[in-house]
Parts: sequence; structure tokens; C-alpha cells
Amino acid sequence: MPLDVLEFHRRTNHTYASVRRPGRGMDWQIKPWPFKEYVDRPFIQLPAPRQAPPPEPTRLTLETLGHILYYCAGVTRVREFDGEPFYFRAYACAGALYPVELYVVTGDIDGLEAGVYHFHPKEHALRPLRATDNRGHLLAATANDPAVATAPVTVVLSGIYWRTMWKYEARGYRHLYWDSGMMLANLFAVAQAMRISARLLLSFVDDEVDRLLGLDGRHEVSLAMVPLGDGAMVQPAPTEPPEINPEVRPLSSREIEYADAMGAHDASRFRSTSEVGAFRKVRYAHDMRVLAGDRIQLNPMKSPPDRIERVILRRGSSRRFTSDPITFRQLSTILAPALDPLSCDFHDPAAAINQLFLIVNAVDGLSSGAYCLDPRSRELILIKTGAFRRDAGYLCLEQALLAQAAAVIFLMADLGAATSALGARGYRAAQLEAGILGGRLYLAAYALAVGATGSTFYDEEVTAFFAPAAGETSPMLAIGVGHDARRFRADV
Repeated sequence: MPLDVLEFHRRTNHTYASVRRPGRGMDWQIKPWPFKEYVDRPFIQLPAPRQAPPPEPTRLTLETLGHILYYCAGVTRVREFDGEPFYFRAYACAGALYPVELYVVTGDIDGLEAGVYHFHPKEHALRPLRATDNRGHLLAATANDPAVATAPVTVVLSGIYWRTMWKYEARGYRHLYWDSGMMLANLFAVAQAMRISARLLLSFVDDEVDRLLGLDGRHEVSLAMVPLGDGAMVQPAPTEPPEINPEVRPLSSREIEYADAMGAHDASRFRSTSEVGAFRKVRYAHDMRVLAGDRIQLNPMKSPPDRIERVILRRGSSRRFTSDPITFRQLSTILAPALDPLSCDFHDPAAAINQLFLIVNAVDGLSSGAYCLDPRSRELILIKTGAFRRDAGYLCLEQALLAQAAAVIFLMADLGAATSALGARGYRAAQLEAGILGGRLYLAAYALAVGATGSTFYDEEVTAFFAPAAGETSPMLAIGVGHDARRFRADV
């Protein structure tokens, strides 16, 4: 029987004891390869990526599609470690394990014939999986979603369990959504800069999408999709597509399966278009508690400090923060994008599942302490004053890096409310939205030449630290921000 998602979440919570249990560790002999390699599929090379949008970027072509894919998930730099190349990608990823794959389902666009393709980030190339226009099959799997019906291209994200669970065990299931969210934050930002519409969808019949992409639904599973652009409407396909089983090189000599994670995913599967339709009719609406405390209005900069492509190329994950404070205006500018509307199928644009709680350590113009961000008024609400650097480090699994941060931002969601409104699929929505909002925080920080890093945490202790203001929420993701010791600049 599939595992209840809330029980799965509880079982995979970190505690002081759980991270110290005997037997934890990684077998380096079976570390998975970070790229999906098809044996018998040729490459279609994408045009070399630019550091600015292509001219007239209002329609999808092979060039504009390649631009989006590169800045969403491409390899942006290569470093050598122990004599081996390491391929860093455009987004922040837990443990740099890269368990999320990208596929595109497209009609005919300039430079590319209709088909289903897999994106290879190292080669900056597409591999064809199906010929002809298969958008009707995708439309049928989404119960005739209007955005899918008119999108020239839909990007589909999948997750490979073993790539993340090699290190993080069953808790790595959460990372599939955190990492996907980081990728999508890039994708939405680049698409917006190119004036190409994009919408996040979680409502689809899982097995039908898996079948279309040639996934086994056991080791690799569909996670989310984003229709891009507007064009002529297609009609739903009346029958299922033929099965494909492309040969793929093994990730490692053996894999370990984590039944709890697979059970949680199975619990949140949609098995019919009626389930998809019912989900789409529901809208999550969070009734935020009215909190007492001093209120401080955010004061963000009015315009983006830098072009998104340059920000993504500069982005990394900080490994050491300096003790220098950031300004309140910098913090405001970092926080503001996390409050911007998200176009998705599980809540109205401004009704986010996740709330932002902060530990402020070194922000000029703001007292050290714990805060909650009111998304309606865009005000920080003071929960308690004090010096909480040690708490910040301890809560983030006793990492000195997070104690050094000028501020640590916790994205927190009421999973009971999310799953009550949206069913088990609400668990995916809460985790994925946290990843997207965390990705926005990253991009805003690096646009200001401020560093950022993501972190895991002691789940229940984070909630307890922010009590009673946190209510029934649980942490989904933590992001530390501050001046990076590398001292990069926004103009390079």
C-alpha cells in the first residue's frame, strides 16, 4: 500500500539522533553518473548559448529553446577535482548530484521538427525519442489543459531516485522537488525576460506522461511540466502512444531502492483524467495567522540590478561568508521576488503555500532576531529579538556556514493544510514551490553580488524555534545569504 505522504515526511525528518545513526555513509564505488546517456540516439546540436536573449525573442525557435534550456539546466563551467572534470550546472542542486532531467515535447518550430526530445546538458544537445507531433498525447494526459493545448513546446521535468538517494537516502525524494524548483526559477526568469509565457503544471496522469517520455515510472518518474509560449491549438490524441524503451547506460554498477520514497510518490500519483480535473478545480488558499510584533516595511530596489543570463552564469553556492553585514535594502531586494506571483495550477498566483521565516544576524538597519514575512503587506514581523547565530548554525544541521550568514531564510509550509486542500499531490506542490521560491532568493542575491547557499535542517526544531508564530508549518528549505568570501562583483 502506498505510504501516506505526511507519514513519509515525518519518517524522513532529520533529528540530532538520526544524522548520527550507525551505518550512514556513501559507497563511492557506486556513485551514480550525473548524465543520462542513451545508447542508440543521435544528438541534435543546439545553437551555442548567448549571454543575452536572441534578437526578437517573442517566439519559440530552436535558438530560443536552446537559450532557455541552457540557462535553466546547462553546464555553465567545468572544474577539475582529483584529476577528473566536474560539470557545474546553471542551478543550485543538493550535493551537486543533478537527479532531475529535462524533456521537451514540441510541434514544428523553426530549426526543429516536431517530436519528443531529451536535453543533454553537457553536450547542449537534444536526443530524439519520438518523431512527429506528440503534443496531443501530452494534452490528453493533462485533461485538456488550455496552456498545453496552445504551447508550441512543453518542458517536462523528471526525477531519477538513485542519483539523489545515493547520498540522502529516502529523504532525497524531497531534493527532487527542491532541485526542480531551482531549475524552474531560472526557466521562469529567462522566459519572462524573453517575453515567452510559462506556466507550472502538476496536474497530469503520471503513467501517461511516463509512457510518452519512455520512463519506467519506477527508477525515473515525471515530476512537473511547463508549457512555453502560445500558438495554434492542438487536439487531444484519442489513443495512447506506442510504448518506447530506449536503451540507457546504467548510472552505476548497482542501485539501492528506497521503498518509502517510491511509496510516497505512488501515493500522490494521478491515475485518471478525472483525478486531474478534480485537482485543477481546487485552489489552495492559506489563511495566514495575524501575528503581533513590530512591523518593518520592505524597501527593495525598483529595477533588476543585472541581466538574468549574467546572474545565472555568476551564480554558485557560497562555501564561506564574511562577517560583514548586508544592508536592509539588499535583504529587501532578495526577499521581494519570493513574494511575486507564481503562475501554476494549484493556487491563485498570489496565494503561496510557503511562508518565509528568518533569522537575522547581520543586517544594517534591522535588529538581530527572528522574523516572519507577511506576504500581503510585504512587512517583516519581529517575533523575538536576540543574537541567534549559534541557533541558525545548529538548526541547519550544525553547519558553521549558516551561522556565518547575514540572514537565514526558512521556507515553511503547513503540509496538513496543503494535503487537506490538494490531496497527496499537495505534498509535491509544497516542496516544489519551496524550491522555486528558494531559486528566486538565490538569483536575487547573486544579482546584488551577495552570496547564497541552500541547506537542510533539523525539521521539528526549526518549527519549535519559531513557535508559536510558525503554527503548524514545517520547514521545506533553508537559504543562507551574506557576503561571499570570494568577493565576486556584479559587473563581472
